[in-house]
Amino acid sequence: HATSWNRYPVEYASAKKYIEDLGRKGEKRLLSFGSSTGLEAISLVQLYFNGDQDIKVFGVDLDEVTLLKARRNVAAQSPNIEVGKITFFNGNEIAIGHYGPYDAIFANSVLCYHGGGYNASEIIKHFSFQDYEKVLKDLDHSLVVGGILAIVNSNYDFSDSTIAKRYGVVRRIL
Repeated sequence: HATSWNRYPVEYASAKKYIEDLGRKGEKRLLSFGSSTGLEAISLVQLYFNGDQDIKVFGVDLDEVTLLKARRNVAAQSPNIEVGKITFFNGNEIAIGHYGPYDAIFANSVLCYHGGGYNASEIIKHFSFQDYEKVLKDLDHSLVVGGILAIVNSNYDFSDSTIAKRYGVVRRIL
């Protein structure tokens, strides 16, 4: 459960530009998948979509203690973040698509396995390519057509997935 303030600024700025260029009217929903302590959601609201009344950010995680920290982090912001602008939920209790569909999904440093070592056999044992594919399909079903699926730091290459052919590269950040 690690994150930091404005951790992926190039990604966030690219996603903001992409969403603006779509020119969609009305409410736009963003998902911070694996939201941890909420700093990604807060960064998106305060730095990239500040003042955009049509943006709602949803953060999903599986750990209730971490979600409580996320909610506290939002409440501690100054200036205050508008109530309802950021919503956190537990993915064990509510399906990720419940608040969707989303215009953008950020899956940053969550589609990977870090613990116990970094060799290939450890990664596959704890987070197989089939697990990766299942998560990607769930995310894909929760995304609006033409939306952006932003992935940073994954154990597997998105282009190897079965859904990759449905997507184009907006920007590759190495």
